[in-house]
Amino acid sequence: MIQRLPLILASLGAMFLLLLVLVGGAFSPGYSHLSQYISELGAMGAPYEMLVRFGGFLPAGAFLALFNIAATKRLPETKLVTWGQLGLSIFAMGYIVAVIFPCEPGCPEESDGVSQSIHNLVGMAGYVVAPVFLTVLGIAARTWPNRGNLPIVAFTCAGVALLGLISLNPESSYVGLSQRAIEASVWVWALALGRYVSR
Repeated sequence: MIQRLPLILASLGAMFLLLLVLVGGAFSPGYSHLSQYISELGAMGAPYEMLVRFGGFLPAGAFLALFNIAATKRLPETKLVTWGQLGLSIFAMGYIVAVIFPCEPGCPEESDGVSQSIHNLVGMAGYVVAPVFLTVLGIAARTWPNRGNLPIVAFTCAGVALLGLISLNPESSYVGLSQRAIEASVWVWALALGRYVSR
């Protein structure tokens, strides 16, 4: 169990986030996964605001942060690993911040208060660094023993995250899909890395 802890943490985090998106979206009238942000499910005044924030964002962020710590302890101590895992920490922080500073009513178009500003700032920081830290960790993984196809997974995820970031336009009818591409790329990498360090 202890040996497989990183993979367990990554799996739990991914599971909570996936359930949050599927269940929250299914029970929110008119919600579109293609055109709306995930954060809108936990916005102030949303039908399942507290459930999404404390039953989805909080465990997803906590498990991802704990995974990051557990995985880092089992990886070579190099600058690339340090910088890469720092980027993952910034991404995980976005979920925690979304609990404390949720989207405001009418987001994203009709809100510009303090909570919304902090939410946007930290969330976007995680999205911006995602392609970077995935690339950095992919480069680092090329020197790890028994790495298998781990570098290829990292570079593929970095590419998907970059495409999602480039197309993350609030006015796009597919902004939800772009956001989910970034989210999925990070969690696929976390699961792959968790499997690697848990072996």
